[in-house]
Amino acid sequence: MNDFEAQLLREIKKFRYTVIGIVLVVIVLSIAFVCYLQEHSSVFYRYEVTKKSELSQCDDESFDFNQKAKELFETGKHKEGILLSEERIETCPFDAHAWFYKARALAMEKQWDDALESLGKAGVLNPDLYYMHIKPLSELIIWSKGRDLSP
Repeated sequence: MNDFEAQLLREIKKFRYTVIGIVLVVIVLSIAFVCYLQEHSSVFYRYEVTKKSELSQCDDESFDFNQKAKELFETGKHKEGILLSEERIETCPFDAHAWFYKARALAMEKQWDDALESLGKAGVLNPDLYYMHIKPLSELIIWSKGRDLSP
């Protein structure tokens, strides 16, 4: 092996170690960033409920609210759905379903920005709703908002 080949092999080894180092730094920084987001981002933030009586009251009335909201949507009474949801939110501000139904009703009334805001609150309160309910509705709202030509 001549000097040129030996020098080339040394440079390749240096380059390989440099790439490995960069990959490790990127991995560590990515992990640190995700940890930071989990602690500080509103997406991962969960509300803390201190009053247990409020929470139990909200759980007891949850089924009735959901039934009433579904009936209003089936009959096309979207403004009444907004009012019902707002009443529910006043008594149970941590009810993700109330925020979701409010967003749904607002979307039907073409109040896109308010609907997306309510949908975001529902997602923060109950991330389990995201893929089944929140993501499809938010995509539909964004699509509809872009196509809405009315003033």
